[in-house]
Amino acid sequence: MPVPLAAKATTRATISPPSLWSLSTTYSFKAARVFRTNVSALPEQTPKRLQLEKPRLFCQTKKPAFLNLHKLLNTVKDKPLMFLVGLVQIETEIELVKTIIALLFLLYASLSDWKSREVTDKLWTVMAPLGLALTLIEMYINGFSQLPLYGICFGLTSTFAIAIFYAGGFGGADAKALMCLALMLPFYPTTLPTPIANEPSPISLNFFPLSIFNNSVLLAALTAIAMLLYNVVWRLRTGNKLFGGTYKNESAGRKLIVILTGYKASVEKMKQKWHVYPLEDIEENTAKPSERNLLAVPKDEGRDAIVKRLDDAVKAGRISDRVWATPGLPFLIFMTAGLLLALFVGDLIWVFIGILIPR
Repeated sequence: MPVPLAAKATTRATISPPSLWSLSTTYSFKAARVFRTNVSALPEQTPKRLQLEKPRLFCQTKKPAFLNLHKLLNTVKDKPLMFLVGLVQIETEIELVKTIIALLFLLYASLSDWKSREVTDKLWTVMAPLGLALTLIEMYINGFSQLPLYGICFGLTSTFAIAIFYAGGFGGADAKALMCLALMLPFYPTTLPTPIANEPSPISLNFFPLSIFNNSVLLAALTAIAMLLYNVVWRLRTGNKLFGGTYKNESAGRKLIVILTGYKASVEKMKQKWHVYPLEDIEENTAKPSERNLLAVPKDEGRDAIVKRLDDAVKAGRISDRVWATPGLPFLIFMTAGLLLALFVGDLIWVFIGILIPR
């Protein structure tokens, strides 16, 4: 759209419109409204040197106005308060942009995790440096007082994610996503609307990725209720025992974990779908009846060997075709939902604590 440009403005009392356009293109239209001079409000006896010439199009200039650093510095010198207003607007927009980018990356990763249970590493190699760059730009505007806390947040989150990964709590993509969130959204975006919980938790303000993880775990835990209901319905519908057969003397706690995390599946299904993990193993001993062991935690290493032993036992008629198995939960879906909850509701653990212990 045409933008009026001033021909000559020799006094310091008026900011030249080319500088105004540079501010509007650099900082946002909201900031531009603050910086623009209300030319219509000038008195009728305006000196001729301040009157506007015939409007010119911005595209007719030789180079973009936002590259004119000298005019921008003059604007900062003449109108420092208005310039600070523009910086506040930039900060708000950076936090909004970072939040939207994080959600887009997680949505794409969740879709890939749902379809194939795999996420390409290229996604994280783009998200990590992008998040670091945007956060450093935001700190450059506000000052680097939060830089030490930023380093602590990333270090703590990374250590936590790597420890859970090696403990078998979740996959490598889940750990990388949590570390990328520590680079992109280390702190709760306070310039965005307040969550339903009225105030962010202390963990959210200083270690926002951990609040996202808390919400993700709570959402994933809800699947245990669904598994329990499924197993109860299966028991009533088929009339078969949940733990019938030659199981070793398993504890009630281990059986409860298996019921809450797994279901009866065919060995053939585990052979076709690699993300379905066996929750039991069988001893290879032909001298006596085969003994089956429950696995409270599914094993990624040796999974194929366990499935082969179970398949051989089924073909030999030593066990039934239905064995305990658990699906590899697409945790990135819960992490995406956990981020949305953290933004609009808050840290669920902190909310529950507030309900139990009113502040």
